[in-house]
Amino acid sequence: MSKTVLITGATSGIGFECVRVFAREGWRVVCLGRNPTRLKEAVEVATALGAQALGLPVDFSEPDAAADLFRHHADTIASVDVLVNSAGVSAIAKVEGLSD
Repeated sequence: MSKTVLITGATSGIGFECVRVFAREGWRVVCLGRNPTRLKEAVEVATALGAQALGLPVDFSEPDAAADLFRHHADTIASVDVLVNSAGVSAIAKVEGLSD
């Protein structure tokens, strides 16, 4: 039986590369991300590399996102062996008085 990895931020950057690495090693990959198109791509990449893969849309910038994820998908993600926390939220704000 293969082990399961849950990867937040699986749709880009380090998270997307982790999808590839774990898939190549034969892990079952649970991909989490905000962008549905990129989430589908992450699942397709993992599957093409021979892994079982699942994509679950989630936006961790929402306060209840983690609780909702586990509430709705507890059976699916109950036996996670490794958690890769790669989700990030960028916030850019205008600062008064500063110029380029």
